[in-house]
Amino acid sequence: MQLILKSIYEILDYNFFIPSYQRGYRWDRQQVLDLLNDIYDFSQSEYKGFYCLQPIVVLAEKPIVVLAEKIDNETRYIVIDGQQRLTTIYIILKYLKEARKIIFNSDNLFTIEYETRENSKTFLENKLNENIIYDNPDFYYMSLAFSTIKKWFEDNNKNKGDFLNALLKHKKVDEKDIEKNVRFIWYELPKNENEIKVFTRLNIGKIPLSNSELIKALLLYNLAENEKFELISEWDY
Repeated sequence: MQLILKSIYEILDYNFFIPSYQRGYRWDRQQVLDLLNDIYDFSQSEYKGFYCLQPIVVLAEKPIVVLAEKIDNETRYIVIDGQQRLTTIYIILKYLKEARKIIFNSDNLFTIEYETRENSKTFLENKLNENIIYDNPDFYYMSLAFSTIKKWFEDNNKNKGDFLNALLKHKKVDEKDIEKNVRFIWYELPKNENEIKVFTRLNIGKIPLSNSELIKALLLYNLAENEKFELISEWDY
């Protein structure tokens, strides 16, 4: 795997895809608070380096899809590991949408699409607010994260400008990012790497991923695409 560092700014126009073997978004309130506090403490510190998020592991693919007589050949990144961190950053930036427009004159934001649970993408993009939604697990944890973020900023009177600068400032000199900002450790798998094998290898031994979810990934390994969709639909139900 090739290891590089990517600022949040660099992925704002990326398209991410969550495959069927992945569970949904499951960060609780404390995990969201820990990330918010870490980023804010970094933004207020005199440290001149960067704040490094844990790895996001992806497989790049360039699908050719015909949409309304238009060929879509934009690269999308299959997320093998790091969905929880990536989604939390998305929700933070979603909450800070108006501040982003003022400070950076842009509301550009990466997309997250799901192979199953299609309604989760719509909910994430259009229905997030401070109200906790109990309709399904994805909606619950996404809305819980948004509510937690909103309350954290409002109750603590945090400076959104400082926070956004730490997240999104980006300037390159001689191809090197020189800003004090937040970056992902970015692993991009070789084209011939088996993504489910990598997913299983990365997650065995991690407490948050249950044995049942690892079993699901293993069951999917040798199935045809139509069989995968049927199994995942039944599994999620």
